[in-house]
Amino acid sequence: MILILDDEQSRINGFKSAIKQLPNKQMKSWSNAPAMISEVKSFLPKAKLISLDHDLYKLQASDPESGTGRDIAEYLANHKAICPIIIHSTNIDASWGMYNVLVFSGWKVTMLHYTDKEWFNLKWLPVVKILL
Repeated sequence: MILILDDEQSRINGFKSAIKQLPNKQMKSWSNAPAMISEVKSFLPKAKLISLDHDLYKLQASDPESGTGRDIAEYLANHKAICPIIIHSTNIDASWGMYNVLVFSGWKVTMLHYTDKEWFNLKWLPVVKILL
């Protein structure tokens, strides 16, 4: 199971397409930190990889606050490190904060900043294959 936090549907679709190239892998995604925090505990025992964005925006004005990937990093820092994490945010400065929180609590973390639609197959998927 690959767990993903990202607020853009086009990127979620990119992750889904890339994951189809992996044998027997399923994906669970969230578009905001509060929802992920409330549900992720039940998915962690099956997690083989987690990929996190930092900047999260509401999909609609009426949506609850989205939080940030840092919220998830701090949540995970209080749990046993069970799989590798990729931080895929374009917000490099904030990514380092997430990286530090996770690494200092024992998680193996790779930073891989999103660039364009080709990124999923050319950058993300090869790193995922190595980490798995």
